[in-house]
Amino acid sequence: MELGLCVLPPDLAGAAAIAAQSEEAGIGWLGMCDSPYLYVDAHQAMQVALRETTRIKVGSFVTNPVTRHWSVQAAAFRGLLEEGGDRVYLGIGPGDSAVHSVGLKPARIAALTQYVKQVREHVDDGLEVMVAAGGPRGVTAAAGYADHVVLGQGASPEATDILRAAVAEGAAAAGRPAPPALWLFLILDLAASEAEVEAARADVRSPVASYSRQALDHTFEGKAVPAHLHGPLRDLYANFSFEDYSRTGQSANARLFAAAGDGEVEAFLFERFAIVDTPERAAARLAEIGRQTGVAGVFLSAVTSDQSQLLGLVRDRLIPSLAQEVSR
Repeated sequence: MELGLCVLPPDLAGAAAIAAQSEEAGIGWLGMCDSPYLYVDAHQAMQVALRETTRIKVGSFVTNPVTRHWSVQAAAFRGLLEEGGDRVYLGIGPGDSAVHSVGLKPARIAALTQYVKQVREHVDDGLEVMVAAGGPRGVTAAAGYADHVVLGQGASPEATDILRAAVAEGAAAAGRPAPPALWLFLILDLAASEAEVEAARADVRSPVASYSRQALDHTFEGKAVPAHLHGPLRDLYANFSFEDYSRTGQSANARLFAAAGDGEVEAFLFERFAIVDTPERAAARLAEIGRQTGVAGVFLSAVTSDQSQLLGLVRDRLIPSLAQEVSR
């Protein structure tokens, strides 16, 4: 099972350091979040990451077709391909924090499909494309043209089965000989000891709420969400703050999350959309998810107060433990 790491680049020096640490840790894919209202420019971050590394794949995870015109995106990726060759990939979705933060709306499915076609035509037909899609309709469309599809429903085997069927349908409709590689996306935080796990959970409540909102807010149809949680989840998302989108620690979203559904919502969303534990137990959970879903890889979001500590735990304990789990 391949591992990717999605990071929020605070500045260019931080992006360079994270890239070097990720490659040293054994991560295969690095994704720079494209949310210019909140973080440093993703294209610049990708460029410095490529210069700091020699093996890891580097791309946008994810950019969007709304805030960047396709011609601007194409020009940026021509430069990145010149810098990194086949280590570069385009990770893209309809848009979330990057578009909501500036008063815009995510792209429709057809617009995203057309956008990727235009970028490829003006860059290189061989540009590797990874599309993040939340529901069956988006996944079906992405399966027609993407090399990789990130299934945006977390680690639910039931939801994954629904989306896998949609991928197969989309690939067949497009006449593709084989479906694209399938990935999951999860929030990751690691605690050095069991005693620190609860503090780690508290640190990433807002990111977990943010990811779950993106996955579930539009509709619960085809997403394997228990009916009795629909109301509490709608209440949570109705009061969601984009200013706190990925803010760690105490925030408006974290407080909403902690109060939602008398704690049952938090338990459900952490189980489905996050891995927050000691490195050894996190490795066992990742291996279990791989066996249950059969995906090619998992992208892990390193949204935490201390990315350096997290990457050290990934390198020293998570990756070795995962290798042992997978070999069993």
